[in-house]
Amino acid sequence: MAIWNYYLRPSPTEVEIASKKTPVPESPDKTPPPVSDEPSIAVLPFTNISGNPKEDYLSDGITEQIITALSKIPRMLVIARNSVFTYKGKPVMVQQVGKELGVQYVLEGSVQKEGGRLRVTAQLIDTKTGNHLWSERYDRDLKDLFALQDDIAKNVITVLQVKLTTGQAASAFGKGTKNLEAYLKVMKGTHHFFRMNNNDNEIAREFFEEAIELDLNYAQAYVLLAWTYWNEANFGWTKTPAKSYEKAVELAKKAISLDERSGFAYMLFANVYAKTGQLKKAMAAAKKGLSIDPASSGLNAFYGLVLYNIGQFKEAIPLFEKAIRIDPKPPSWYLYLLGSCYYKTGQFKEAIPLFEMAIRIDPKPPGWYEWVLGMSYFWTVQNEEAIAVFQIWVSREPKNADAHALLGCAFIAAGKPEEAVAMFEKALSLNPDHPVWYLGNLAIARVGAGQPGKAITMMRELFDRSPENAYVCRSLAFVLIFEGKYEKALSMAKEAVSLEEMSPSPTPDAPFYDRLGFSHLMMGQYVEAITTYKKAISLWPEYVYAHIDLTAAYSMAGRMEDAHSQAEEVLKINPKITLEDIAKNGYYSFLKVNKERFINALREAGLK
Repeated sequence: MAIWNYYLRPSPTEVEIASKKTPVPESPDKTPPPVSDEPSIAVLPFTNISGNPKEDYLSDGITEQIITALSKIPRMLVIARNSVFTYKGKPVMVQQVGKELGVQYVLEGSVQKEGGRLRVTAQLIDTKTGNHLWSERYDRDLKDLFALQDDIAKNVITVLQVKLTTGQAASAFGKGTKNLEAYLKVMKGTHHFFRMNNNDNEIAREFFEEAIELDLNYAQAYVLLAWTYWNEANFGWTKTPAKSYEKAVELAKKAISLDERSGFAYMLFANVYAKTGQLKKAMAAAKKGLSIDPASSGLNAFYGLVLYNIGQFKEAIPLFEKAIRIDPKPPSWYLYLLGSCYYKTGQFKEAIPLFEMAIRIDPKPPGWYEWVLGMSYFWTVQNEEAIAVFQIWVSREPKNADAHALLGCAFIAAGKPEEAVAMFEKALSLNPDHPVWYLGNLAIARVGAGQPGKAITMMRELFDRSPENAYVCRSLAFVLIFEGKYEKALSMAKEAVSLEEMSPSPTPDAPFYDRLGFSHLMMGQYVEAITTYKKAISLWPEYVYAHIDLTAAYSMAGRMEDAHSQAEEVLKINPKITLEDIAKNGYYSFLKVNKERFINALREAGLK
């Protein structure tokens, strides 16, 4: 019922991700979501007025069950738990909630427990007018909790005039347990489950196991127990992840044998299959899981995760977008993965605000959040912003080699080759088993720092050791271009593209084609250069380097109308870019005569 909140991090706080010199905006998009044309509702956390904070799990559980029931209704948008629980314990106006979450209605209430008795109040409010559409007070025995929850959901549906068929009603109010103690065990377990650390995962597992002992047919408890085994395998909390995945699948199968409408059990299958390379099984299980509850934020996000893990980034985007629409204040991993899908498809302007937001709401952002944010700035030639992000990452993780190497890339792009050389040398000392892109970029930095001989020697030695490495060939082609050895550079760039196209990567890397375009451009082969740059842009539409280079190619070829149009595309991606930025960029370290020809071509196209 609440697995969609997987990876949830408690008590999110804002984290500054840029220096004072280049501050990141407070919010990438303050525009609230539009109010849905379909019935839309936010169920605010019911208030525990029992006087005992330990009873919070009961009021939270009632809130969650009502959300779960309502979210199964077709044609109704129900805001997910993660978003509504950000309002817990805070005095809010329903009109404010309506605007922030883009909903027409709000359900709020309170829970008071005295011994074995419950008093629950609930009221449905129109967020536009503030009018109460329905209210009720329930005085029930604790053992009648399940009927009470269904009663509230049914009344809300009736008031909103959403008609149900018999089958839809059965789906909405689902199969659970009639054992109150087992239900309360699951509620307590979920509190620990969502804290997402090894110790709490173990505590949650104990609660779920105890719930199963009390009711051997409690499907929901089996599903949650299965995800605790996924957690320990996925986060590296066990030395035997294969056995944990196997146990997770076994428990999910048990859950489905008890309740074939368990969407999260199927989604667990899908994610295990994706992790273990069983792609056809992963897709079949994901489709089945989502078909059970297509309005679930979590099921949409987990389906997106499956597609992401098998390299289908474009297909994953609408699923993450839908998940965030249902859950407008989502866990950071929704934002990160949607941003990553945009990044992988070269839509960097779309990716940047999502990464900024993910880092902002995560108290300790993982390094890969900063990696993709900084690289999104880098690929759009926002060099100072990229430097700021990587500097913070380096200060937070001073022994992280990748952080230093990426900061080196940003220094190259900012025209600071000496600083770049120092960063790459530091990265190499931190990671003796470094990837080859460290050395390729170090060579480029050394060319900019006036050490072309060292650069050529290093890349030749690297090529002799790894002649079939696409990145080595690409980097050597780059250095040869800077040395004016264009025929050799062209041969090496073609080899790099050929190797890249044969790689198993689901998305070709656009810079391979951009580097090949350089060789054609410097040799005066403008038609070939234009074709190659267009290929790079087709892969990464917002890869501004390729747009700059295509602008120059059009200009050198005398196609000035196309050159001016292409210059406008450059400014759409980065309105602040100048010829000075481009001229000092270390990734344009051409020989002086060719650099002047390149910059003049851009100037004639309209860049300033």
